[in-house]
Amino acid sequence: MVAKRKQLNINISPELLLRIKREAIKSGKTLTTYVIEKLKNYQSNDTVDSIAMRKDLSHKNKV
Repeated sequence: MVAKRKQLNINISPELLLRIKREAIKSGKTLTTYVIEKLKNYQSNDTVDSIAMRKDLSHKNKV
């Protein structure tokens, strides 16, 4: 079964939109694909950073 997609509308500056479009074009991806990949990478990195931070804090509290 194919997952349904939802739409997300955001307001960004014209300059930021232009920069994102340029990066998408340079990478050979559609704007949608490029933004989805960036969001997934950010979410993955944020999760890894959160886990590392919790481990670091846990270690400091034991000392």
